[in-house]
Amino acid sequence: MIFKRAFISVALAALAPCGFAHAQMLHEMALCQYGNGIEAIGACTRALASGELSDDAVVLATFQRGMHWYFLRNNEAALADFDQALRLNPQYAEVFHNRGVLYQSRGDYRRSLTDFGEALRLRPDYARAHFNRGVSLYRLRLLDAALASFDQAIGLDATDALYFFNRALLQRELKHPERALADFDAAIRLQPDDARTHYQQGLTLRTQRRNQAALASFDEALRLAPDLNEVYVARGNARRALGLYDEAMSDYDAAIERDPNFALAYYNRGLLWRDRREYAKAIADFEQALRHDPDFAASREQLANLLAARKRSFWRLLFGGGEAVAER
Repeated sequence: MIFKRAFISVALAALAPCGFAHAQMLHEMALCQYGNGIEAIGACTRALASGELSDDAVVLATFQRGMHWYFLRNNEAALADFDQALRLNPQYAEVFHNRGVLYQSRGDYRRSLTDFGEALRLRPDYARAHFNRGVSLYRLRLLDAALASFDQAIGLDATDALYFFNRALLQRELKHPERALADFDAAIRLQPDDARTHYQQGLTLRTQRRNQAALASFDEALRLAPDLNEVYVARGNARRALGLYDEAMSDYDAAIERDPNFALAYYNRGLLWRDRREYAKAIADFEQALRHDPDFAASREQLANLLAARKRSFWRLLFGGGEAVAER
């Protein structure tokens, strides 16, 4: 999940006496807050080493440096700074929250829940902490508790599309497709140019066999993000369900052209070849799917069925009776 940057400027007035040193420190702190990468980390470090910061500014600069380390994917350095910030100020809800996000990114969901709990003890109305608590609960498969956390986040802040998007995914998993679709609609109202939301909305519509509506969602997703390759497969499946076989084939071909290793595209194109009774081509695509994903059980099953049918047809043809499986 996304870190929100701390607001450091509240402490700048208490840094140092006026004069050049003060102006230089203001510059360092501004770079620490608004800069990026190693340059910003250097500014935070110089400010901390100056001995001229107020206690509050030391905590904020330490926290900010930790976030820069996190954005550079140096989790150990980020964790060290977050730990230090909390030693200096154990009442800082934002640091607990962001340390929880770091733990979450490492897959340490139970430790992240402890930090989110501390953040919420200090700030019960902290919507982002409720949301990220829900994400960790979801990862632990505590789905009802996760839903309750998403509900709390949205109750506190109904302006964040990410909250509605994640709740929609969870509602779909809980077999509440209409609630999921309502949340996708809300997410799209808040952020209409997010292609993945349109894509997931289309997948949910497909579960309801509302293929025409799903097709519109996939079209919009591809208009916004033409390189989102999985959408071509999803749109191909919707078109296949609507009997638009040539258009479906074009979508599968497009997905494979963009990614020749895309097992799911080969599998779905294989199903279309199978439906068209072009069994040799279907077999070739199922084999390609397994070549790129040896654990693809559905493709293995389809391939086994077709090979068995071809063998039965061969023996019927050899000894009389029945017709061979058509291969073109």
